Amino acid sequence: MKYNGFFLRFFGGTMKKVIIRHYNNSYANEVMKKAKKIYRNIIENADDIGGLRNPYGYNFFFAMAYVSVYMASDKKIPTEVIREMMQESLKKVSFVFKTVNYNNPKSAKNSLKEVDRYINWYNDKREKKYPTSFEITRDNPPYEDACWYKITRCPICITCDKLGVKEIMPPLCELDHLMISFRHGKLDRKHMISREGDYCDYLITGDKE
Repeated sequence: MKYNGFFLRFFGGTMKKVIIRHYNNSYANEVMKKAKKIYRNIIENADDIGGLRNPYGYNFFFAMAYVSVYMASDKKIPTEVIREMMQESLKKVSFVFKTVNYNNPKSAKNSLKEVDRYINWYNDKREKKYPTSFEITRDNPPYEDACWYKITRCPICITCDKLGVKEIMPPLCELDHLMISFRHGKLDRKHMISREGDYCDYLITGDKE
């Protein structure tokens, strides 16, 4: 897949600060230097999902930035610290998510347009071209008008499995709770692909409901 280093560059400062907090500046420099090469290698050798033309492509590039740091440390940085990096990175851009308020029914319904945009983008032609991209459905909601969807195929999980770093997936998936909280929502999740589930489910309600 075509390389794009934006996410590692943009969040690199936050990552480094967290590593320094737990270790030291010298080690942080060493890990981040290695991570740049690993990140490029991961992206260029990953299954093509359409890059950032894919409406969900940013999820993949974001996740792989943290995978690269974890691998650059030879898995010596605990997943708990990687989780801390990801959480602080998201807080840095929390304003992006605050355009939606799940306590407002109209706003909550509009948020599903983001999901529909991907579903419409990933048509039959693109599925043939990018067979390992995200597979998302809103079929069979648990109740009428539910703010709900599920991911039945995840290229992030597929890539982490290939790289031998499956253990980093649960912390990555947990970020969904944080992102949704920025939108005054709560995520009720029963299944996760990273925990041997057949899919990841998203049932979202307002945090005041």
